Amino acid sequence: MNEQDLRMKIGSRVRAGILPSERPARTYAGTGEGVTCDFCGLTITEFDVQYEVDFMTSAEGSRWTLVAHRDCHRIWQRLTETAGTRKRASRHTRLRAPVAEVDAERDRV
Repeated sequence: MNEQDLRMKIGSRVRAGILPSERPARTYAGTGEGVTCDFCGLTITEFDVQYEVDFMTSAEGSRWTLVAHRDCHRIWQRLTETAGTRKRASRHTRLRAPVAEVDAERDRV
């Protein structure tokens, strides 16, 4: 799947509420384990970087984890940061760029 198709698919899943638009509690990266990407639906092979993205649910403080390809995670992150910036700007709040620890790790991989 090319990047434009991924962007359209992930963006539509965010707008439909299938994928979250809020910042995750934690993000981990490692070697693919043959699981299905929650963002695009394709398999994350052992040759891919696999991201595990943890979200805390408001009910009982339980954790919800999504898995993604490196590119799918990057596209989702850009889409949700852009949406978050627009929301914050429309409320006239101070804008801050989110800093994810995994960004530095992702660039090293």
